[in-house]
Amino acid sequence: MPFTSQRFLRSVVALVLAIGPLAVSAQAPRKLTPGEVAEGLYQLPSGWRTRPAGKQVPLPASPMAAKVSPDGRYVAVLSADAAGSTLLLLHPTDLREMARVAVPGTWIGLAINKAGDRIYVGGGVQPAVFEFAYENQQLRQARQFDLSGSGGQTSNLFVGDVALSADEKRLYVARLHRNGIDVVDVGSGAVVTRFGTGRRPYRILPHPQGNFVYISSWADGSIYRHRAENGAMVDRIPVGAHTTDMVFVPGRMEPEETDDPNKPLPFVARIFVTAGNTNSAYVVGVEESGALTLHESINLSLSLNHPMGATPTALAYNEETKQLLIACADLNAVAVADVRTTHSHMLGFVPVGWYPVSVVLPTKNRVATLNLRGSRSYPSSPERRIEGSASMLPLPSSEEMEAHTRTVLATARYRDALLVNAGVPQGNPIPPAPGLPSPIKHVIYVVKGGHSYDAVFGNQSNGNTFANHRKVAREFGLFDNFYAIGDGPVDGLYWSTGAIAPDYVQRLWPQGQALSTNAAYPAVDVASLPPGGFLWTQASLAGLSLRNYGFFARDPNASSAGAQNAGLPDPVLEKATHPSYPSLESSSSDLDRVRVFLEDLKNFETQGTLPQLLLVRLQGSTGSKESAEMGDRSLGLLVEGITKSKFWPQVALFVVEANAEGADAVDSHRSPVFIVSPYAVRNAIDSNFYNTASVLRTIELILGLRPMTQFDAGSSPMWTAFQETPDLRPYTAETSAR
Repeated sequence: MPFTSQRFLRSVVALVLAIGPLAVSAQAPRKLTPGEVAEGLYQLPSGWRTRPAGKQVPLPASPMAAKVSPDGRYVAVLSADAAGSTLLLLHPTDLREMARVAVPGTWIGLAINKAGDRIYVGGGVQPAVFEFAYENQQLRQARQFDLSGSGGQTSNLFVGDVALSADEKRLYVARLHRNGIDVVDVGSGAVVTRFGTGRRPYRILPHPQGNFVYISSWADGSIYRHRAENGAMVDRIPVGAHTTDMVFVPGRMEPEETDDPNKPLPFVARIFVTAGNTNSAYVVGVEESGALTLHESINLSLSLNHPMGATPTALAYNEETKQLLIACADLNAVAVADVRTTHSHMLGFVPVGWYPVSVVLPTKNRVATLNLRGSRSYPSSPERRIEGSASMLPLPSSEEMEAHTRTVLATARYRDALLVNAGVPQGNPIPPAPGLPSPIKHVIYVVKGGHSYDAVFGNQSNGNTFANHRKVAREFGLFDNFYAIGDGPVDGLYWSTGAIAPDYVQRLWPQGQALSTNAAYPAVDVASLPPGGFLWTQASLAGLSLRNYGFFARDPNASSAGAQNAGLPDPVLEKATHPSYPSLESSSSDLDRVRVFLEDLKNFETQGTLPQLLLVRLQGSTGSKESAEMGDRSLGLLVEGITKSKFWPQVALFVVEANAEGADAVDSHRSPVFIVSPYAVRNAIDSNFYNTASVLRTIELILGLRPMTQFDAGSSPMWTAFQETPDLRPYTAETSAR
């Protein structure tokens, strides 16, 4: 049976009580904005906060991977975004920069030889491995190993992890989207063999004796064991959803007093594993033969009923203290567990930066993490690039660990009490808990292309361009403190539909703009499913009627195989999808899409029934004034058609941007949101802090759905936007929209 530390969870409950319960009484959300709210304390667009411990070191672009050289001379760091990639060497005591070189392409693939004078970097979108020499305190590119087979660049050859064999004669290279491993002869640089493995191979872990290679499969939630000499698969062991990082620790575990001395465990080593779509890390026993057995799980939840969303993503092992350090990306923390005995014991959490993706021990008494997004969010400008950071601090004592755990609990937005009382006042159309009645019976949820708040409302010269956006806001409520959690259209789409961007999406988002438009990175990948499913998954499980217009739908008029394969088939969506709704990959405009929707709405009026949840995907602005005006006309006609339909008295329409594009003086994530309903508070300005997860939580409460992740579960529903008495006045689109 998987092991969970009830003793640790009880101590967590005690800490929560000491901090004080999160109020769930009927009160408006706090009026705050993302950014620094106190020295060292930052409000995030997600609603959560960070207070990273220790020293914070800015890093270029988005840090992807880090490794300490075997000789301890440096910490190698890979950073990448759409503008370029960098290999950094940092000093192990204070993370000051020692050397830097631009890399033609990179992702998470990073390997260092035992002498520390050769570094191997996987090429990411480049089908290659780059060898760098570090000699006389100088870093330079030495060789390039071509993996394309034909010499050409192919995005489907996306290069992931790299690992050296025990004798350093071979280099194993993961081909992420081809579900295989290339074996490169280090001497010649030539690919000597290729073999298949599980889907979306993440981490490559050669056995120290050189006889086996273990591969974690992101999509299969498993570890595959292959023979090193020929790549033949020996066996596979299921672990947990989104199996990612692995650490091999030789040696037997120490027994506990309760263990039977006559039944010693057969394990001569262990592999510690993270599974990003769970709230757990896992311990896999390694027998003398190399065979694997799932031994236990380490519970990383902050409370007894904590929904999915911890996102354990990286590991480090401290040989001296026998402690396992686990980077929990969406908790913005590192969990620490004592793993010396047959059963692991959680010790606590350490707060670090925003979305840690790598954890290392630069020295025996220091821990460092790479934080994908640094410590905070900033106001945006067209020129601003996202920067990451590193957090570095001494290994905490037991007293320091308790204080750090208090900080992690205090900065988390979620509390168990919110599952049964979301803090909505009596009489509001939004119920305080799923399953309670609401006068709203139909929800229409629209996700469209990104606009920043200032792009729509901040520039007076854009009045005609966004005439309907502004009129809808005037009539049904303007929200000037709303934030799209996603940074781009890819991760923004997942935030808007699954209340999280899964680790697969997050780890690829710096290069997602290029990958999202081709078959190598479809809209829904086999490894990109969110831990709690999508909004329509929950609706289907609850037995609600559903209609889909364009979410992850194949284009019915597509002429190319690539467009036809734009997304992973979703049986719930496929059954509910309008057969002729134009996909976003087609040449159709948003006006075409809205007209299809309105024609279908007329059909529902004729039938006298309307689905309880209708999902609408719109392109939005593609950057030109013409497309912005087209999107504005589409919004106006959509709102007019809904408010003049027979279903209007029982409808709530939510319109969100997948992400905020364009400059914004408050924050790069601030964006418009629209709530159109007879129960909407008319002609008001609402400055309460809300975000994408708030919209999802509001929809879930209306429809009686449980939250999908910790983010929607912990968010404030937008009840301040609703009033008890309905106002049935319809909307009339601006003349230019007709």
